[in-house]
Amino acid sequence: MAKHNNNSDLSMQDVARGFNLTMKAAEHLMLRCVQDALTQASAKYWDRRAAESEDCKPRAHEWQPVGTPAYLQQLELCERIDARIAEYRQHAQETRESGDEQSGSHGSLASNGPNGYLETPREVVA
Repeated sequence: MAKHNNNSDLSMQDVARGFNLTMKAAEHLMLRCVQDALTQASAKYWDRRAAESEDCKPRAHEWQPVGTPAYLQQLELCERIDARIAEYRQHAQETRESGDEQSGSHGSLASNGPNGYLETPREVVA
């Protein structure tokens, strides 16, 4: 990547050259990075991650017989998933309490779609 000195910002040309991209691809990459950062700053995103993690846990009919090695593996997996779910919910709560969460809009760059994902206006990526 092009040399970067701390007194200046990277230009779009630096990004394009550093990743061997066209300018259009570099613009799309930078837009996607901003979208991801904005999405992860919303409580709705972390709530959705917690719900998706809940869906990963084994259902009642999927459990192995009690006491078998497979059962113990499932039990350990559920404990790890539960810990991750707690982290996601804590993150969502902290985001809500901080008041930093935007009210569902991030200017003209992108807007929240269903499930907390950001949607890019078609004209930006076209």
